[in-house]
Amino acid sequence: MGMMHYDAVLGNAIMIVSGEIGRTQSDEAYIVQNIYGKILVYIKTENDETVRRMEEVLGERIGRWLSCCEKFGENFFVVPEIESWKKERTGMGFGKIPH
Repeated sequence: MGMMHYDAVLGNAIMIVSGEIGRTQSDEAYIVQNIYGKILVYIKTENDETVRRMEEVLGERIGRWLSCCEKFGENFFVVPEIESWKKERTGMGFGKIPH
């Protein structure tokens, strides 16, 4: 993958994740882009295969821009940050990808 603007990287990640998560109807994904443009994806799911598959697809499609793809809750630093962000914006539907 050649040069891409950070917004394009994030847009691609959102499209990829929404397409994959949309199939499950029960999982949620949180997509974060750090200040270096790297994408971090946290998936709320009971199925470890969903996380593995998502990491594989993202690795193929956005390559070096993928920093991590993890099951939400495994990173104890991330959970309080995302939960706090969601609480501040209650009613905005953050975190759920429309099905």
